[in-house]
Amino acid sequence: MEKKASDFLPTERLELSAGVYTLRLSRYWQEKLLKDENIDALSFYRKLMLGEEIEDQVFKNTIGSIFYGMINNAEKQYSIKEAEDIAELAIKEISIESLQTKIVCALNAAFMTQDQYEKFKELVDILKENNEEEAVKKLISSNKTMH
Repeated sequence: MEKKASDFLPTERLELSAGVYTLRLSRYWQEKLLKDENIDALSFYRKLMLGEEIEDQVFKNTIGSIFYGMINNAEKQYSIKEAEDIAELAIKEISIESLQTKIVCALNAAFMTQDQYEKFKELVDILKENNEEEAVKKLISSNKTMH
């Protein structure tokens, strides 16, 4: 079985004034969320990647629970209240969109293979560039050198 990126890639870092937090959705938390809260993180991830519409409250509850699982990936264990406080601070300091992007990147690491994740991160970096025409040329040339 091919390893997932989360088996060997660094975690997604969330750097805030209160500290640096790592976001990683382990298999343990995937199973715990499914068993305890009936949240299928893989199904949620697929819906996000396919651009399916998710009811606003369902999205907020699901992404909040997944964030809670991600932040509890290391030695330090956070309570629900502490995780909520960290999320609120993140929203104030980096915006809700940036926090959601970090959560989705951590989901990418959990569900993509290493090769898929590396290509994804390369694409994100290219798309962040200002010159779209130049970015497309770079993407095309990088794909040619990979084959």
